[in-house]
Amino acid sequence: MFYEGEETLPEPVFLQFPPDPLLFGKRVLVVDDVWDSGRTAFAVKARVRQAGGVPLVATLHFKPSRNQVPDRPDFYGEAAEAWVVYPWAPEAWA
Repeated sequence: MFYEGEETLPEPVFLQFPPDPLLFGKRVLVVDDVWDSGRTAFAVKARVRQAGGVPLVATLHFKPSRNQVPDRPDFYGEAAEAWVVYPWAPEAWA
């Protein structure tokens, strides 16, 4: 969780995460729709590493100009700069 209402939290709060023994020594694929600031995926990668896993991140879209972390996705479908509305987002149905 990275938002409380409209407010962005300073760090994400993990509501659920696999136990460390399930991640230890495993390659873990983290999948997200978009890497915007990168803060969420960066935090997840750090948490997987902390558990002894090896994280890889795949996203549909990567926004390099908005990236705020010293990292980038390992795999992405397309670089984008504009706001992306996904078909599963509520605003796509408005």
